[in-house]
Amino acid sequence: MPAEKVVLAYSGGLDTSVAIRWLKDQGWDVVAFTVDLGEKKDLDAIQKRALKTGASAAYVADGRLPFLQLFVWPSLQAGAVYEKEYPLATALARPLIARLLVEAAHDISDGGLAIALAESCLAGGHGCRVSLPGDPFVMLFSESAARVVVAVRPGSEAEFAGLCAVHGVPAQALGVVGGDDLEITGEFSVSLAELAAAHRQALPALFG
Repeated sequence: MPAEKVVLAYSGGLDTSVAIRWLKDQGWDVVAFTVDLGEKKDLDAIQKRALKTGASAAYVADGRLPFLQLFVWPSLQAGAVYEKEYPLATALARPLIARLLVEAAHDISDGGLAIALAESCLAGGHGCRVSLPGDPFVMLFSESAARVVVAVRPGSEAEFAGLCAVHGVPAQALGVVGGDDLEITGEFSVSLAELAAAHRQALPALFG
């Protein structure tokens, strides 16, 4: 007599993998069922793990849109909270808030401000104009820890400064993003094209 089937909601983790083996040992024919909720899991690997663990079949359903429409959005509309007091919408929105507030950030512990500005300009495809408040050599090449150069979305400067003040983080405006040159006022200006060429040629020139 063939074993009776049971469908197991399978996450791919340790607990449900153990559950497959246990159910199979109890005489059940286990079918693993996984729902894609947009978590960027390796779904192929999850299916293979289910079969390797003992499931007779493994299926994946795309639940992303229904999850948003039937659960996530209604929960936010209803003012869902977590830990009994904190709005869930606020927690979910924090990465978006950070993304909208800060366009880019680069630490200056490896090469100093000069390298951070050059790499940021090359990565973003935008130049910048910077005015240094102190000794140019120290400002451009100091590698002191826990310092970051941040590009703030236009119009969010005051909000960013306020956040820094609230959390006791020293902050100083250095300049603006834009144009086709990396310009340090009173010191030098180099075009992004020259900067990119120097960047491409550095390793070949070093290693022949």
